[in-house]
Order: sequence, then structure tokens, then C-alpha cells
Amino acid sequence: MSSKYKQKQVNTLLCVDDDELTAETISNYLIKQGYETFTAFSAEEALEVLSKHHIDLVMTDVMMPGMNGLELTKIIKKNYDSDVIIFTGYKPNCSYEKAISLGASDFFYKPFKFEDLLDSIRRILDTSKYLKYSQMNHHILCVEDEKAIGEFLVEFFRKNTNCTITHVMNANEAFEYLENNCVDLVITNQRMVGMDGLTMTNEITKKYPTKVIVFTGGDLGGERKDAFHKGAKAFILKPCKIDALLEIVYKVMTEGVTYIGNGVNLE
Repeated sequence: MSSKYKQKQVNTLLCVDDDELTAETISNYLIKQGYETFTAFSAEEALEVLSKHHIDLVMTDVMMPGMNGLELTKIIKKNYDSDVIIFTGYKPNCSYEKAISLGASDFFYKPFKFEDLLDSIRRILDTSKYLKYSQMNHHILCVEDEKAIGEFLVEFFRKNTNCTITHVMNANEAFEYLENNCVDLVITNQRMVGMDGLTMTNEITKKYPTKVIVFTGGDLGGERKDAFHKGAKAFILKPCKIDALLEIVYKVMTEGVTYIGNGVNLE
């Protein structure tokens, strides 16, 4: 385990990976970017660091001897005020949705670019980046049948905007809500049990003065053009970076921009 000299007013990071070279390489890169860093080569060692130091953000691998990174994330989110980024080299072991459901702020598959990791760290820790979004005060309805994803979006928009945002699980709940509330924007998943997102978009845009953004994790096929013809203002591919989604919402609502064309992959 190693720690580095703490500079004034810098964030403290912890990199957890049983591959010592990987952990040290990431740590050294982030030191050069002005962060104080600790490294740990197991989840157990990471918890020891957390018990002794205030850590702003933990980056952890998934597959490690003993406690894995997902179990570590659960403990961190339950007991510490630290953000978490999860990464893995084995796709079957985790996904963006799984990471978010455990409370992680971001997720990467190895290998990843250090610049992308740095952008994610800055986005998570630098709240000043979201000042322009704090002026948004729209009424948003999120339609997502994965409860963890919906709750994450609600928490994120409430934290970084002045929007009112509500999460419902399906189209039936969405229409019931729309009948009783004036909604400026609907953000909906495409692939859901029952009525899908595009069919719902068509019904919404015919009946309500509401803008719609659709996102999907499935094969595009002809859904891009279908989304446009049914009135969607954006059609986004999962996985998407949350700050990029926020920027699209901002542009759609404040500048009237339409993100259709070939779709927007925010991976």
C-alpha cells in the first residue's frame, strides 16, 4: 500500500486492484493530475485505508481474491461518504446497470483510456461543472422498468438541476401520471414489458405538449427512423454517460435541439 504527499485543497482517491502494476500505474497517473492517491491490492486492504483516511472516490476492480469489488462497493456505499468507480476486464462479471444499482457513479471495461477515467473523476468530484444545469427547472418523468436505473436518474437530476423528476416503472403508470400532471419532458427506455418506449412516445406526442427522449440497449434496426417519425427529440444508445445525457436534456429543453439522425452512442 502506498500514499502520496497531499497537496492543498485536492481530492483523495483510492485505487483498488489485485494487479499491483495496474493499481500503481493508475495511481501514478492521477498523482500527476494533482490528486492525492492511495493504492490497495485487495478489498480488505481498501477497507483498512478507508478506516484511517477520508477518501473522496474509490476506483475498484471487480475480480479480486477474497472479497470482490462489487461486495466492496456495497460496504463503501453503506458505511462511507465516498463515490465509487467500478472497472473490470471480464464482461460477464458486471455491467453498467449492475454497477449503478450498487451505488457506483461510473463503470469501465478494461482496457480503458486514462483520459476517460480522468474525465469521469472530474465529472463526479467537480460539481461546478453542473452550474449551468442548475438553472433547469423542468418537470421530468422517467419511465424505466429497471428500478435501480430509474432511482439513479432521479437522484442525479435532483442533485444537479432544479428539475422536478418522478420515476415510474411502465407505460401504464406513465399515462396515469401524465393525466394528472403537466410534464415538460419524458425520458423513457425503449425495451420494456408491455408497451415499448416508441409506441408510448407516439401516444404521448399526439396527446400532450411534452418532449420525449428515448434510450435503448438493444439492436437499433429501424428504431432510429421510427423514433423520429413518432416525435422523439433524442434517441440514445446504452450504456450512456450520465453527464452526456444531462447535456442532451439541456440542449433539447433550452435550445430545441433534436438528436436523432444516426443515433447518439454515448459509450
